[in-house]
Amino acid sequence: MNKPTIMIVEDEALIAFGVRKGMLKLGYEVSGPVASGEEAVSMAKNEAPDLILMDIMLNGEINGIEAAREIRALNNIPIIFLTGYCNQEIRKKAEEVGYEGYFIKPVNSGELKEPIEAALKKYGFTGF
Repeated sequence: MNKPTIMIVEDEALIAFGVRKGMLKLGYEVSGPVASGEEAVSMAKNEAPDLILMDIMLNGEINGIEAAREIRALNNIPIIFLTGYCNQEIRKKAEEVGYEGYFIKPVNSGELKEPIEAALKKYGFTGF
């Protein structure tokens, strides 16, 4: 059985650690965390994860929405946004890029299991 790889893009170390720990507990392989949009694009290009958990406000020159746009141009990887921002303008920009989930932090890793598995199946992951 192949474990899916979940890439974590989060600039707050404590949150990144918690998400990483939760994903490992759910049985996923984890890459990252990375804290900037530029690092996210590079890692996604080099490692081709099965799914990305992406914060929207990140360190660096590009935010999570722009990073997601660049990643999707390279490889159609499912993205679930985890963000502290719930305003309509940001959500609309995220919708333009496309996503498989949009969660307001804090998020319990158990809440993510079903949306992650649904996204992985939708994108053809069969290693469960």
